[in-house]
Amino acid sequence: MYKVEIDYSPVYELITSLYTYLDSTGRQINELGNKWVKDVQKKLDPAFAEELKDQKLEVLHRLNLLVWQCPKKDTIDHFLAWLGELPSSEVYMLLVPWVQHIPRDMIEIHTYFVSLLRKWSQQYFRHLQPEILETLRRDAQQKEKLITKMDPVELVEMSTNGIQIVSPHVKKLLLIPQYHQSPFSVTDYYDGLITCLYPVDVNDSGSSLPKKIGRQLKSLSDDKRLQILRYLHAQPRTFSEIQQFTGLSKSNTHYHIKLLRTSGLIRAHHNSVRVESYSLREGMITHLHDVLTNYVKGD
Repeated sequence: MYKVEIDYSPVYELITSLYTYLDSTGRQINELGNKWVKDVQKKLDPAFAEELKDQKLEVLHRLNLLVWQCPKKDTIDHFLAWLGELPSSEVYMLLVPWVQHIPRDMIEIHTYFVSLLRKWSQQYFRHLQPEILETLRRDAQQKEKLITKMDPVELVEMSTNGIQIVSPHVKKLLLIPQYHQSPFSVTDYYDGLITCLYPVDVNDSGSSLPKKIGRQLKSLSDDKRLQILRYLHAQPRTFSEIQQFTGLSKSNTHYHIKLLRTSGLIRAHHNSVRVESYSLREGMITHLHDVLTNYVKGD
């Protein structure tokens, strides 16, 4: 069984926030959505906003491997100073134990990443509400206390709201709290290592229902998604089986599964490289009933 390690640094969130700004694939479901992107764009220097247009940076996530191995990552300045001084040969040596095929641009333009992240930090990230990072730090501390009390598979599923990873090929799994990609978990597979940036709801207090419950109610508001839940009740199903059952296109099937996944109502069964199947998290249905009952009663 793999070992779970919890890690926190504001640098992870710096990278995740830039990735969220650049990534358009999940904005239908992402909590921040298109409005956040437009609001941020207005605050950026026009030249920098133009620089980021059509910027893909597929290797951006792999910087998390460097953050994890950075000797001093308590601040963004410490990390960027360390990364900027690293020779390309050392960047390669830090990645090669975990990555079979290292893109040439990952090595050749790592100094460009320093410049890019420093601009992003100055123009966006330093204005981030302090309570967001504090919430992430506290959540990491809470998860750290659970490492010796919970089975690794159960801890990962609880943290990621439904990702179950079972594989003899995984030796270590790194759990990192993040806000900007919520309610998604960002999972990357390496040789014997998986990094998983799990979502943390911020400012989720007061008299209103928790955001997670709101996502679950939204998931239950569509007939196709209810059909999928019934279909998964019998046994785990592959994506192809779900698509065939619903008669939907691949893109529509992906959308419905994403909503059910991010609400925590279904479980995604991962091996060491991909999702193999999905199953119903029956306990979450009962939990939703209990939360709604208490909410209506005013408890």
